[in-house]
Parts: sequence; structure tokens; C-alpha cells
Amino acid sequence: MNYYVDFEATQYAGEIISIGCIREDGETFYSLVAPVTSKITPFITNLTGITKEMLDTALDPTTVFNSFYDWVWKDDDLPTFYTWGLTDIDFIRRTFYRTDSKKARTILGYMSGAIKDLSDKFCKLIKVDSCSLVKAYNNLFSSNYIQTHNSLDDAVMLWDVANQMDVLSTEELLSKMEYFIKERNKNNCSSKKFVKVDNKETEVLKSLTDCNLPVGTICIAKRGKLFKQFTSFTEAAAWTLENVFTEKGRKNVALESIERGIKKACNQQKLYCSMRWVLIREKK
Repeated sequence: MNYYVDFEATQYAGEIISIGCIREDGETFYSLVAPVTSKITPFITNLTGITKEMLDTALDPTTVFNSFYDWVWKDDDLPTFYTWGLTDIDFIRRTFYRTDSKKARTILGYMSGAIKDLSDKFCKLIKVDSCSLVKAYNNLFSSNYIQTHNSLDDAVMLWDVANQMDVLSTEELLSKMEYFIKERNKNNCSSKKFVKVDNKETEVLKSLTDCNLPVGTICIAKRGKLFKQFTSFTEAAAWTLENVFTEKGRKNVALESIERGIKKACNQQKLYCSMRWVLIREKK
């Protein structure tokens, strides 16, 4: 059985605050999820419409994912989960460690290892490097839908796109996406230096290098610009512990663990606590 799932999460710690899922037969599951160690920010409230007051009365992640387990595993068939992109895997893994039941951890652990990225298949079919879910939907259905970032709405949108991929030939998909493909190619050709604009990594590194920061500086970048800078990983970890985690969360995480996470993010050019970290190195 195929399931199309989407999550919303806290801005920095990446804890799931809502889950929306639709099964291939049209049955749906939706729930808010109370974060355990992190807090919701105004940015996430503006993006999703989810407020602190709503999460104050939401169910804890163990209860929600116990229910989700029961909803999914009604028979012996192994479920297949689809998302748009792989960002949600990080949210799933972070929430996994904040649950304490076998059923909740089973469904979260299964999803983290078995999720399939529908956007990858879609982009390969139309021969582009990336495409947002809402752009795929609007082009396929000739609509002007504005994404609400409600997890169930996004899951249904994903399901609709998947159904179109099943019923349309590659030629028909290309025809419906023709305008998007032309605009995408035009923008790629006109870009001066940064081909992987969605990735942002090259743009961020150049921006911070141009700031002439001392080698060894640890930075947080937002929208390709310098947001915070630190002289050491320990200082960066202390700031993260104080400003990202709630009081309850601070009791459950070690400063050394945060420091290791920041170092890994710098070395592997990955996000940590949903933030982009950059270590200023010597220019080659």
C-alpha cells in the first residue's frame, strides 16, 4: 500500500509538529505533534499557521506515532512511503529519539529508511535538476494554488502529482511542464556563477569569504549572508544550546554532542538544527 506523507517541524531542532498522510485509497491521517525539547518560532507560525497555543494542547509524539502505527499497519503488507524531497527524513530521525514506545519507534524507524523521494523521479522524467511540489502541481493541473504548508494539504498535493505521473506518459508530462522547463533552462543559462542555486552552498561560501573573516571562524548563514559568527566550536555549541533548545531540551542534550553536530555540519556541508554552518578555511 502506498502512503504519501508530509511533515512540518520546528525551525532549528527539526522536531515534527504536524504529520499529514494520505493512503492510495484516499484515506487520510492528520495530527499536530507537541515538540518535546524545542519551541516554535514566529517564522514557523507564519509559514504553517501553527501557533504555540495549538501545540500546548497537542498530543506528544509517542501518542501520535502510536496511532499512526495502528493506522498504517492494519494488514501484513509492508507500506511504501513517498515524500517530495528527503528533508523530512531528518525530522523523522530527530523525533524518533523523542519517543519512548516500541510502536512509535518502529514506524518512525521504518519510514526513515524506506521513504522514497518522488521529486527525484519526477525531475528525471522532465529532465530538470529540481522542481518544487507546488510548481509541479500547478503546471500539471493548470492551477494557481498557493501552498499553505499544512502537512495534510501538502500530502494530498503530493498524492495528486503521483497519480498524474501514473496516468500520463512522459511526453504528456513534458507537455504539461513545458513552460516551467523553459523558464528553468532560461534561468540556468542566465545565472552568472552559481548553477546550484537551490543548494546555496557555493553562494554561501563566497559570501562569507568576501567578509574577510579570520580563518577558523564558525558561522551561521541565513539566505546566503552572515547571521552569527563564533571564534570556536565550543562557543557556537553554547549559543545553540541557549538559543535553540528549550529549558527541558537543555537537560537532555550534552554540549559536546552539539559541538560534534556543528563540526559534522561544517565538514559535510549539511544542516544542523536546521541551520547552515560554515567553517572559514584558508583560501586555496
